[in-house]
Amino acid sequence: MKKLFIVAIILSMGMVLISFDRSAHQGALGRPAVDSLADERHKAIAIILDSLKGKEMMPADSVFSNLKVFKAAERVPVKHFMAIMDYWGEALGVNCSYCHSPANWASDGLKTKRIARNMYLMRQTINGQILSKINDIDPKAAQVNCGTCHHGNVIPPNN
Repeated sequence: MKKLFIVAIILSMGMVLISFDRSAHQGALGRPAVDSLADERHKAIAIILDSLKGKEMMPADSVFSNLKVFKAAERVPVKHFMAIMDYWGEALGVNCSYCHSPANWASDGLKTKRIARNMYLMRQTINGQILSKINDIDPKAAQVNCGTCHHGNVIPPNN
């Protein structure tokens, strides 16, 4: 009976160690365990939205300057636009200052902001022109986004 009890303890400790080991390898799969910058992004977004009280539902391109991809047919409300920016940060595992200068949000000075715009245009091309030409898939159901490749990493992991 004593041996059975010891074996049960050893097995249960092994299961605990395996579960810790599995969570430690989450990053190896290209998916961070926790979005450590989410709080920072949410605070910045809250400050911006607070400064724009009453304008949250206005088209983003009528409130912000230098928007080059979210205009015309894609006029999104400010509140939705900020949610998109938060998603982009989450998908790449970055905070706002990775692409923006908080002293001048509209600036194109950072290469990362220019790349993000082009990546968004690539996403539009894939979803709007390429997926629609693939037989046997529903192009509305099969959509790519930042997270499709990046999985919370600035540079998409090689899978």
